[in-house]
Amino acid sequence: MKALEFQTYVKNGVIKIPDNYPLYNNRKVKVIMLLQEEVSNDKEELLEAFREIQKLDVFSEINDTVEWQKQLRNEWE
Repeated sequence: MKALEFQTYVKNGVIKIPDNYPLYNNRKVKVIMLLQEEVSNDKEELLEAFREIQKLDVFSEINDTVEWQKQLRNEWE
């Protein structure tokens, strides 16, 4: 089995095969559809993600943030 990959839109239930693939016309093929996920720019979704991260409280044990950064970077000593 040969594989062919291209991107197109489904219009009224029809998938158009690009003209530069004439060997696929009038042939039986197996179709696997992958729906491309939309990127969301929704501000509320982003704010909710930040709220969830805050609940994790990952930096609660850090008393001196400057000292913590120095230790992480190991550049200052």
